Amino acid sequence: MTITRTLIATIVTLTGLAVSTGNATAASYRHIDSLAQKIMRQSRQLNTEFALHYRHVPEYRHLIDDARELYRIADHVHDVAHHSGNPYHLRNDLAKLDRLFHHVEGLVHRIEYRARHGRNGHIHGRTNHVDHLIADLEDTLHHLQADIDEMVAYRRPHHHGRTVYYGGHRGRGIQAIAIQAGNFAFHLAR
Repeated sequence: MTITRTLIATIVTLTGLAVSTGNATAASYRHIDSLAQKIMRQSRQLNTEFALHYRHVPEYRHLIDDARELYRIADHVHDVAHHSGNPYHLRNDLAKLDRLFHHVEGLVHRIEYRARHGRNGHIHGRTNHVDHLIADLEDTLHHLQADIDEMVAYRRPHHHGRTVYYGGHRGRGIQAIAIQAGNFAFHLAR
C-alpha cells in the first residue's frame, strides 16, 4: 500500500511539474513580448522627440532613420516572441538592437556636445527628458536581453525528438533538468 501511495504521489508531482514547466515557458514568452512592445513604444516616442528637438542638426535624418530601425527590430522581436519563436533567434535580434541602440545613444551625446559648443546646428528646447527616455529604453532592452539569456541557458536544442532544458545561473551549477517528449515532461530539481 505504501509503494502505491508513493507511486501515485510521484506521478501527480511529475504531472504538475510538467504542466508548470509549460506554463512558465509561455509566461516567459508573454513577458518578452510585453518588453518588446514597450521598446516599440519607447522608440516611437524617441522618434517624436528627435523630430521636435533635433530637426536643425546635420545628423537629423540619421537619427530618424535609426529610431525607425529600432522600432522595426523591436517589432520583429515582438512577432517572434508572440509566436514563441526560437530564443537563439531572439538573442541575435536583441544583439543587433543593442548595437543600434548604443550607436544612437552615442550619436545623441555627440550632437548635444557639439550643439552646446556651437558646432552642430541647434537643438530646440530642453532635452533632459530625451536623456531619461534613452536611459529607460536601455533599461528595458537590457532587461529583455537578460531574460532571453536566461531562457537560452535553460533551453538546449532538440535531442532525438525531445527538448532538454537545463536550468541554473552563472556559478551555481545546474539547478534543474527537464525533459519533454510529446505530451510527457519530466522535471528534476535539486
